[in-house]
Amino acid sequence: MIDYFRFTLHKENDVYYVAKEFFGFEIMLNPETTSFMKYELLYRYGDIWFFGFNSCFSENGEDKNRITVQLSGQGCRQLEMYLESKNITWIDFIKRFQQRYGENFSVTRIDIAVDEMAMEDTKENFDLSTLVTRYYQQEIVSPYLKSFSFVGGGGFDFENPFELENRQGLSIYLGSRQSEMYFNFYEKRYEIAKKEGISVSASVRLFGIWNRYEARFSQGKARSFISEVLAGAEIAELTRSIFQGAIQIYDGTDEHGFRKYDSKWQQLFGNHEAVRLTVNPEPYSVERTIRWLVERVSNSLLFVSEIDRMFMQENMKKIMNSGELTPRQRKELEFLQNQLGRAE
Repeated sequence: MIDYFRFTLHKENDVYYVAKEFFGFEIMLNPETTSFMKYELLYRYGDIWFFGFNSCFSENGEDKNRITVQLSGQGCRQLEMYLESKNITWIDFIKRFQQRYGENFSVTRIDIAVDEMAMEDTKENFDLSTLVTRYYQQEIVSPYLKSFSFVGGGGFDFENPFELENRQGLSIYLGSRQSEMYFNFYEKRYEIAKKEGISVSASVRLFGIWNRYEARFSQGKARSFISEVLAGAEIAELTRSIFQGAIQIYDGTDEHGFRKYDSKWQQLFGNHEAVRLTVNPEPYSVERTIRWLVERVSNSLLFVSEIDRMFMQENMKKIMNSGELTPRQRKELEFLQNQLGRAE
């Protein structure tokens, strides 16, 4: 799935036109001041941000007749709600900009996230710690990437089942953040568990995600990626081929002394028929919240409801009235309300 998208429209300074024509936003927001990327104004539509200037007149030779649009991972999910309501795809969305602006449409960054789904026997899933071992055994080869680093850890009580739950989760970085191609692989199940306040095992059971593999393309690499997509390449297969071409993982040598490919890595990225990867986006967070409530709270709420029925009390009402929406939740509700209005 596309997990970050940023592009610039040259010879365009009407933020409201772009927001309405391509994103379906009817509301004219008041901008806030910013200096990010040397822009002056920021318009926030949820997690979809538009950057512009107070005036399109150039100063000191600087081109101010342009705007930049930036979608974080959550912004991409919000856009997909709109695309689904219009029955169009990401490719259709990008093509509209290409057709309208031509060479003045320039993608400056795109991140692709690929999830490895949990197998019935998770021992069959790829263990990211293997990459650390392979690195020190000089069994990772890349013609493009110049650096390798990782973070993660936990305690030493390996016999304690709670130790596994409390681990940080491993994250591996290949390449430089300043380069045009950069990879980040991490144990997504740990991130989900921490975010949702559940165990790692519950995270796997509820969401089915084991690892996540992210590729970040910027500037020239981003434009090349988009060109391939607009020429007809499928995002999933294009991403798979990039992983396979950029990183080779080996596992010792065969009887003839030739290096052997790591079989699990090949099943992920070297096998065209592999089915363990998905580029489908996660459901918007409201669905994740409901799923968490069903898993963690429903039994307790049913118990309280029975207490209310037996003793003619109103504990459930007290529970609901004591809740308070966070600023993030209020923003999500506003966005969902806006989506409902557009759908009607």
